[in-house]
Amino acid sequence: MSRTFRILATFLCLISLLAGCGKEKSAGIGAAKFELVKPFTEVGAPVTVTVKASKKEITIADFLTLVVEVESEKGCRAKMPELKDLDFGQFLVKDHYRLSPREGQGGSEMQATEFTLEPQLSGEYTIAPFSVSYVLESEPPDSEGNPPSHEVKTEAVKITVNSLGAKDLESAKLRDIKPPVFLREPRRRRGIIWLVVSGGGLLLGGVVLFLVLRRRRKGIPPEKRIPAHILAFEELRRLRDMNLIEQGRIKEFYIAISNIMRFYIERRFGVHAPELTTEEFLENVSKDHLFDGATRNTLQQFLSHCDFVKFARYQPEMEEIQKTVDVTRDFIEQTKSEERK
Repeated sequence: MSRTFRILATFLCLISLLAGCGKEKSAGIGAAKFELVKPFTEVGAPVTVTVKASKKEITIADFLTLVVEVESEKGCRAKMPELKDLDFGQFLVKDHYRLSPREGQGGSEMQATEFTLEPQLSGEYTIAPFSVSYVLESEPPDSEGNPPSHEVKTEAVKITVNSLGAKDLESAKLRDIKPPVFLREPRRRRGIIWLVVSGGGLLLGGVVLFLVLRRRRKGIPPEKRIPAHILAFEELRRLRDMNLIEQGRIKEFYIAISNIMRFYIERRFGVHAPELTTEEFLENVSKDHLFDGATRNTLQQFLSHCDFVKFARYQPEMEEIQKTVDVTRDFIEQTKSEERK
């Protein structure tokens, strides 16, 4: 029993050492990758909210990394803003996740959430102001037993999105592939040894991960992800507020609304629609049998109509534009996930 325990402890130490090295490396990269850093606080407030952006200016082909960081002093409990409380303007949220809390200077607590944002059109994007609420443990509760709540407000953050120029398009061209590289066939015995060692390490890591998650699950509720149809309806609302039709920017409107439909299908059904052509996407949908015949036909007509406007310079009437919006809403409403409401 003692020998088994020593072996297990040795494995755990190795895994912890490797994991610790990886986290330290990631922290070092993250500290230097932000061009825009804006801290916000109030006079005498024990909370500082910092908005960090990887770039001040990006192109329409780039992604933007945005971090919302909240530092609260001892004796203060701050609440991180949720995705539904944030307004990223015309940006689409490709991904987001909560970073592990860490200790700051003087024993303060550092919380952060990282977002990956994708632009749709060129121009100046505005990330709207938001508030972070906090309570002081030293303050007595009110008559209903709740501690008084305070907040720190941020200001608007602007990001410039540039279109692709001639130099950018030239640099974006595909390069020739490199010639094949000869790989030596590994020795059979060495491969078996590595297979056994890797399998044992994965098995042990799985057991440790299961025990850790089981312990955490008892006290911390899992983070809820926003359903795909909620995000899609919010993107449609933002597109409406841009007033592209009133400005005569019909092609840009159709690019945006077709992207909303494609990203909704990607989030909802796991089909990587944004990277495929219309023909490839419809072929994948038919193979996977995601929709019935009528729904698939509606989707085909919608995508073909959008391509006609985007690539054939077709100018639709207002009745056709309104029908396109209605089809998008009806499609999302009919295919949304009922389990995540």
